[in-house]
Amino acid sequence: MKHPEQDLVHRPTVKYLINQYPHVFFHHSPNGGWRKKVEAAIFVGLGVKKGFPDLLLYEPRENYCGLVIEFKAPGRIKLLTDNQKTCLAMLSKKGWYVSVVDSFEDSKQLIDEYLQKRNGFADRKVQ
Repeated sequence: MKHPEQDLVHRPTVKYLINQYPHVFFHHSPNGGWRKKVEAAIFVGLGVKKGFPDLLLYEPRENYCGLVIEFKAPGRIKLLTDNQKTCLAMLSKKGWYVSVVDSFEDSKQLIDEYLQKRNGFADRKVQ
């Protein structure tokens, strides 16, 4: 289940993207949260995958086809589920730049470094 404090990182990041990079196409997949069994079955039938990351930026840079961000509540950055680890590893192998953040400052820095191709952003990649 989604941690409510995660929104303290996620929402300001989306606002920042809209204001600073209006040309960037990104998407949040609303996978998290509690669902009734029928609704969950419908979502699975539509292709929803457990562990899918919170935000994808469809912006190729250098050797990457885009940026994947998994948000965590402050202080919970190491608490990835097995499904999240599997999904992030799969996306990384497919050429996505994958990162996990637990603060707005970190997500802002990550986005700026990735989109502006600053040196050092590859050091942040999560395997």
